Amino acid sequence: MNPNSNILVFALKCMVMSFYFFSVEAQQARDILAPVFTLGGSMNPSGYINEFGELAVQPIYGETREYLQGRAPYRKKDYWGYLRQPGLKAIEAQFSAVHHYREGIAAARMGMAVEGGWGYVDSSGLYVIKPKFLIAEDFHEGLAATCLHQGTIEGVWGFIDKSGKTVIEHQYTVAYDFHYGLARVNKGGLMGGNWGFVDHTGKQKIPLVYGGLGDFHEGLASVNLGKAQISGVGTRWGFMDTTGTIVIPGKYSEVKDFSENLAAVKFDGKQGGKWGFINREDKVVIPGVFKEVTNFCGGVAAYKENGQWGLIDATGTRITPPMVDEITFPFTYDLIPVRLDRKWGYINSKGKWIIDPEFWKAGIFTNPHKEGYELLK
Repeated sequence: MNPNSNILVFALKCMVMSFYFFSVEAQQARDILAPVFTLGGSMNPSGYINEFGELAVQPIYGETREYLQGRAPYRKKDYWGYLRQPGLKAIEAQFSAVHHYREGIAAARMGMAVEGGWGYVDSSGLYVIKPKFLIAEDFHEGLAATCLHQGTIEGVWGFIDKSGKTVIEHQYTVAYDFHYGLARVNKGGLMGGNWGFVDHTGKQKIPLVYGGLGDFHEGLASVNLGKAQISGVGTRWGFMDTTGTIVIPGKYSEVKDFSENLAAVKFDGKQGGKWGFINREDKVVIPGVFKEVTNFCGGVAAYKENGQWGLIDATGTRITPPMVDEITFPFTYDLIPVRLDRKWGYINSKGKWIIDPEFWKAGIFTNPHKEGYELLK
C-alpha cells in the first residue's frame, strides 16, 4: 500500500475523531438545564427545562434544584435524593433534607433537625461523616462549618475536615464558610456579640471586635464600625481587606458585597436612604437614587421602582424601565429568572424576553456536565 495513502487515512481518522469530540463538547456546552415548577393546580410538579424553554426532564418530582458537580437534589413526597444528568436517579430519595454537593461530598440529614441528624454523604449516597450535627454547612476550602448541641439550645459552631475530624473547636455562636482563607465567626450572640475572622487553624487573624461583618468577596469584606448590631440608625458600614485594614471608612447605613468591582451602598443625608454604587476606591460610580438594588452580575444590576424591577448597566444607565415583579440575581448564561403576573420566565441582560412567563417557579441555569458552579451559596 502507498505510504501516502496510510498518512491520508490516518489524517482522516484524526479529523473524524476531532469532529466527534468537538461535537460532544459543543453539545454539552449547550446542555444547560434549569429547575422549574410547572403550573399544575395545588400540586405544582417540578422538572427541568432547556435554554429554549422546552421540558428536558418531565415534571414528575415534588421539587428539583440546580445541578452542581453533576448532581441535583430532588424531592419525592417527604424525602430527598439526587439526580445525575440528564435527570436519572443517582441516589434514591431517602433523606429528610439535603444540600448541594461541594468538593465531592454533600450534607444530608436523617430524621428531625433537633435530633442532630446532619452528616455528609459521598457520590453514592453513603455517609462518610456520621450524622451527628445540629447544622452542617457545605465544604469550602477543605473545611465545613458545623454546629453541635453540647448541652446548649442553640448549639455551638466549629469546623471539621473531610475525614470528620474537628479542626477548629466548636466554641462560636455562629460560623460561616471560608473565603480567601478566612472564615467569619461570632461570639456572644448575633445581636450583642462580636465578629472577627479565623484562619484554617482557628487562629484569630482579624480579632472579634466588630459589630458586624460580611464574607470576603473580591478581596474585601463589609464591616460595621458603628455601635448598633443591626442595619439602620447607628450602623456605620465600610470595607476591610484580608489583613483587617479598613480601606473604605464606615459611613454607610447598609452595604452589599463587592461584585464586578462595584458595591451597592445605602447613603444617608441628602440622598435620603437611597441605594447607589461605589468602586474599590470609595468613589461614587452610581449616585444614590434607587429604593432597592441587587449586586452586579454579567454587567448589569437590577433596581426596584414603584414595586417592579428593571435593569441598569455599570454606569447607572437604565437598560429597561421597571418591568417585572420579582427578579433573581445572580444569574447564568444570560438567562435571568423573573416573575410577572404570578408566572416565571426568563429575560436576558438587555431586558428581552427569552422564555415566556409560564411557570409557577423557576431557578437558574446550570450545566449538568460541569463540576463547579460558584454562584450557588
